[in-house]
Order: sequence, then C-alpha cells, then structure tokens
Amino acid sequence: MFFCVFEDRNCINSDNEKSKSDLFELWAIVNNAGVLLYEGPSEWIGVESYKKTAEVNTYGVIRVCNAFLPLLRESKGRIITITSCAGRIGFPLLPSYAVSKFATEAYMDCLRVDRYRDVYDFGITCHILEPGRFKTDIVRAENRYPKSKQAWNSLPQEIKDIYGNDYLEKVDKTFYEILEEKSTSRLDFVVDAYFHAISAVHPRLRYIVGYDATFLIIPLSFFPTAIQDWILRHIARIPIPASVQRSMKKEE
Repeated sequence: MFFCVFEDRNCINSDNEKSKSDLFELWAIVNNAGVLLYEGPSEWIGVESYKKTAEVNTYGVIRVCNAFLPLLRESKGRIITITSCAGRIGFPLLPSYAVSKFATEAYMDCLRVDRYRDVYDFGITCHILEPGRFKTDIVRAENRYPKSKQAWNSLPQEIKDIYGNDYLEKVDKTFYEILEEKSTSRLDFVVDAYFHAISAVHPRLRYIVGYDATFLIIPLSFFPTAIQDWILRHIARIPIPASVQRSMKKEE
C-alpha cells in the first residue's frame, strides 16, 4: 500500500478504512519517500525550500507513523525509515536536505526509546536505514540544475558580484562530482537492508548502507568538528567566491 504523506487527513483516512475492514494485520510501515532540493550554497536558499523538503522528508514520516501506530500496537510490528548519511554529518550544497534528515533521525531516535508514545512497551521496534550515495533520480544532477539556476537568477546583483559570474557553473559541476559521479549503482544494497529490517527475527536498529557510508561518511561523523570540516572541504572542493579570491591576491 502507498499513501500520500503531504496531508494528515490522507493518512488518517487510510488508517480508519483499513482498520475497519479487519482483513489484515499490519506488520511494518516503510517510510521511503524523499526529496532533495539543490539550489546552491546556503546563502542562496530561502526558508521556503527548507519547508518543502521537510514536508516530505520529516513531516511525512511523522504523519505516517502517527496514523498507523494503533495498527502496529496490535501486531507488535516495525517502523522502518530511510534517512541518509546526511542525517549524521552536514553535506556541502545540501543544507535543506541535511536539516530534514537530521530532524528525521532525531524523531526516529525519540520514537524508539519513548515509553510514553506506546512504542517500546507495546513491542513496536524502530529501524533506520542510512544510505550513502546511490544512483537514483534524487542525485541526477541535470534534474537539479534548473533549481540552482532559478536561485542564482533570484539573487541581488551585489550578491552575484561577490560570488562571480561563473560561480553557478562551477558549483553545479561540484554538485555533479560529489553526488552523481561518485554514487554507486548497487541499489540491491538498499533493497537487502529493507528486506532484512522487515523480515529478520533480530533486525538491526541502524543499517549503514553503501561503501562510502560504511568506510567514510559515518566514521567521519565521530571525528572532531574541525577535522570533519577540513576533510569535507578537501573532498568537496567547493569553488572559492570571486571576492575571496580578490582578497587573497591583495594579501599576497
């Protein structure tokens, strides 16, 4: 079954209709919906983009969980939610996405340990999938460029002058290099993690999925912040704004 996560009413009505039928026992809900809005550096991104991203990535998860917890109490079932490595460490050029994933991670952690939400005591278990970079439509750069161009065109000229006329082209290239180009096509890793979380007798509470997640991103999240920043800057190679380049030349 699939449900729209944008409205509380949609989830609640679906819950009521299915619970009245008494034709099945709900074993698990899988929160898989997700959006990624790439619009460039943080300064280019308005609050509305954060709201749009959170509406699906965070509030959608909360709506579905609230709607179906009564059925999961009956079955002592499971809640499986896909978040992201971006919910552990802030990724360059993905602020609205990272914020929503951090929030979803926190919600799932609270849900898992909160006795007063009728989850732990009623035998419901919560499981998080934290994938790295996988080749899906969400990371396809050409699908994201119209948004970054729109954000650039909306900037005041004085801000454009700070970054430089060619900055949009440079930052779009960086987005492609750090996200789409470095992503893997092994989607079976994610499918296997989902299957294990749903069907295993002893599922994990967290599934770290993908080579980059396992060997780079998640380990990096335990480093001191200054070291995290240095490594991320080195990996991402975010372009230097024109105004900063001019200042550096003056200092030389």
